[in-house]
Parts: sequence; structure tokens; C-alpha cells
Amino acid sequence: RAVKAYHAPSQSPTGEDGEGADLADIFEDTRNRAPEHDVERKEDFSTILKLLDSIDERDARVLRLRFGLEGKEPLTLKQIGVEVGLTRERVRQIEVEALKKLQLQLTDAKPSRFFRENMPVESTEKPRPGRKRKQAPDA
Repeated sequence: RAVKAYHAPSQSPTGEDGEGADLADIFEDTRNRAPEHDVERKEDFSTILKLLDSIDERDARVLRLRFGLEGKEPLTLKQIGVEVGLTRERVRQIEVEALKKLQLQLTDAKPSRFFRENMPVESTEKPRPGRKRKQAPDA
């Protein structure tokens, strides 16, 4: 009886086209992330690390310690202050200033120097007359 009820037409899910739907279409796997998510996350992390390399070394160190980048646990402002020899308040100020610098680079109306120098972009655009293009060093 249960098997007959399970196979009844009203129990069969249908897709948008009226055909039967796969279970994968109905149930989303919430335990595993899509591979695209992991790729985007790695690209974002790589971009953050490159941005950190573009700012003052002290500012970058404070942010790395504060947010636990590069495999380290995040530290409190006080812990960072002890490690770098500054007060908790000065560490907070450096954190705010450094985040503003990074945000400026990401939201600049024109492409920032960081992206032009560090992000290779393949272009199909022809060089303009009178201007020489820099050639990439041989690998």
C-alpha cells in the first residue's frame, strides 16, 4: 500500500517543463558548498594578500594579526599591541586606517595601480601608434 501511494502521480515531482524532476533539482545539498564558491573564496583571499603587500608593512602586519590571515588565529587589539609594541588604541587606529587604504584601492573610480601591476589581463586590443607595450618577462 505504501509503495502504491509513493508511485501515485500526485506524489511525483515535476519540473518546469512538466517532466519528472530529479531529486537533485528538488533538494539542495546544504552540507557541501558548490565548487565555484571555493574558487571565488580562494581568488578573494589571494586578492586580499596582494592588497596587503601594497600597503605599509606595519599596517599589513596589524591586519594579518587582527583577522588571522595566513593560517594564524585572530588576535585581540591588546594581543597585537603586546606583539608589536604599541598601545591597544594605536593598534585600533592603524587597523581603521589600513582598512580605509584597502577600501580605497578597491573602490577607486579608475583601476588602481595595484590592479594594473599585479593582475595580468590578456587584451585583444591593438597597441596604439606611438606607444610601446611592455613585454612580460620570459618565464
